[in-house]
Amino acid sequence: MKVLVYGYYHKQNLGDDLFQEAFKKLFPTFDFTFVNKITTVSDYDLIIFGGGSLLEGDPQLGDKIITELQSKKLCYIGVGTETKIHPTHISLLNSSKLIATRSKISNLTEITASKIFIPDLVYSLCPDNNAFLNSKNDKNVMFLPNITVVPTNKDPIWKWSAWNYFKSEFAQFLDYLVSKNYKLDISSMCTNPTPSDYSTGMEITNHMVNRNNYSSELTFNNYATKFQEASIIITQRYHGSILSQIFRKPHLTLFHHDKLSSDYEKEGIYLSYYQMNKNLLIDSFHQLEEKKLSTKSFLSNFKELQNKVGEICDM
Repeated sequence: MKVLVYGYYHKQNLGDDLFQEAFKKLFPTFDFTFVNKITTVSDYDLIIFGGGSLLEGDPQLGDKIITELQSKKLCYIGVGTETKIHPTHISLLNSSKLIATRSKISNLTEITASKIFIPDLVYSLCPDNNAFLNSKNDKNVMFLPNITVVPTNKDPIWKWSAWNYFKSEFAQFLDYLVSKNYKLDISSMCTNPTPSDYSTGMEITNHMVNRNNYSSELTFNNYATKFQEASIIITQRYHGSILSQIFRKPHLTLFHHDKLSSDYEKEGIYLSYYQMNKNLLIDSFHQLEEKKLSTKSFLSNFKELQNKVGEICDM
């Protein structure tokens, strides 16, 4: 079975890179090709629009590709419906064989195709055992910033006000942690040269009294080790929250977007990026120090998806 998967791939974004591994784990017999632009579909048995917040953007397919897609076995798997949907996707969603959305609150009521809810695909990467559960250093704190909250000179003044306030409050919070002898790791999940989380972390660090080089990268090769070694995760990244739950780590999610506040499990503490302050961060952090997450597996949540895709392939 030759399968083409379209998504935000090959862009140095860890969350999207993990989608590739999730598809391979869920469907080990498929021959996958992952692309961020579709130029042909004729050689493939199954086409998947796979993972993430894809529906808002124009897939830029062209009339010929759209016509071919409507006659192919097409599925949308792991997509979020938190945003508006581009007209091209509305047309293709209606002709798809299956829509497996990660969003519990869906705006797909006008779409006639078969729909199911699944957790985010990255949950399928939960290790088969929990030997890592208590492998941590009690003073290791990992922070995962997000470049999308940083305004440009074309953004409205409210976005600048929110960012400047956040930098001030969060830098004070990080200084508090340093004063209490916590080890900070400000790790970038997205290292694409244009939208890099590294620059976000540096802006915050520059506002600290205890300035230091806390920056590192979170890559496909090191993410498991880094999550295992952390005691508490603070994340502005959606998949930072998911990986925290996979590795059973207490975590604080600072949400600026609906998808971060509507996650599948929500076992951590969730604070609005626009409403938090230094004291609230400190109180939430100490609550997390007392929190213990038990052993858990998420693989059983994908059985329906595997069965339905298998039925589509057998048509």
